[in-house]
Amino acid sequence: MDHLTKLRGEIDRCNAILLEVLNERAKVAIEIGKVKMSMGIPIHDSARETKILEQLTEMNGGPLTNQMIEKIFAEIIKANRQIQHP
Repeated sequence: MDHLTKLRGEIDRCNAILLEVLNERAKVAIEIGKVKMSMGIPIHDSARETKILEQLTEMNGGPLTNQMIEKIFAEIIKANRQIQHP
């Protein structure tokens, strides 16, 4: 059980890091939304989203599959797009 507890502690640490980074990303997305609105540019940029997903799958070294990475980041992008609206 000691090993399991240690591993769960590592997961908790990773979760805290992910949460911090996701919120940092969201703050940047909010600023991007403000800039887009001031320039009259639509919030949704499907070409940019496709490029992001392609870059991420190229960088992916596993063990998550590229399909998993695409699903995870598609949700992150969707959430960040939603918070860009006032």
